[in-house]
Amino acid sequence: MTPDQSLIIVVSGLGVLLGLVAAFVSIYSGLRRNPPLEQELINYVRRVDFVASEERMKNQMAAMKTDLDSATKEIFSVLREFNEGSNRTFQDVIKALGKLEGKIDEHCKNGRT
Repeated sequence: MTPDQSLIIVVSGLGVLLGLVAAFVSIYSGLRRNPPLEQELINYVRRVDFVASEERMKNQMAAMKTDLDSATKEIFSVLREFNEGSNRTFQDVIKALGKLEGKIDEHCKNGRT
């Protein structure tokens, strides 16, 4: 075997070895968590904080529901009062129109005779 052939075999062997190492490094880096688990857990809320926050939100939601219920009752009360007032006004207008109609009819009858 000539020195050139030996050199080609050695270089080819090193190339194959480097290719295998590169493939291994690529697979290893693909399987690792990115970011690491420790770093990711820093951003998570602790369970105790989460429970306290959940309880606070439940209390806030209950208070909002109570406020909404009382506001709804008050709005409907005002709407009922407005409806009653407008109905009374409408009845008064109808009565006044009826009186005017009666006076006009009476005036027309008196004017003809």
